[in-house]
Amino acid sequence: MENYQIHFTANSVFAFITNIIILIACVTLFIKMNTAGTKLILIGCVLRVLGFLFSVSSGYFFNGSDSYLLTIVATNYFNTIAYLIFGIGLLMFALNDIKEVKK
Repeated sequence: MENYQIHFTANSVFAFITNIIILIACVTLFIKMNTAGTKLILIGCVLRVLGFLFSVSSGYFFNGSDSYLLTIVATNYFNTIAYLIFGIGLLMFALNDIKEVKK
């Protein structure tokens, strides 16, 4: 039987790098344009990174128990809320802030 742990680890590393790149982009956008939309984008991104870190680390602490399943469900809700905040901020940025840049 193949050891899939290396695949899960590699995926986690790539996902972490992707999250950090997106976080750097969000911070840069917020610094350049401090608006309500960019604030929500940054908040959503930070929450998403925290949710990702908790999701990855929770597997080591709760693996194989019923509390692990509850942790997965709670983390999924948390990440969905983070994506919602990010999406609302991105929509606000696209609808309101882009017009300011064009002027």
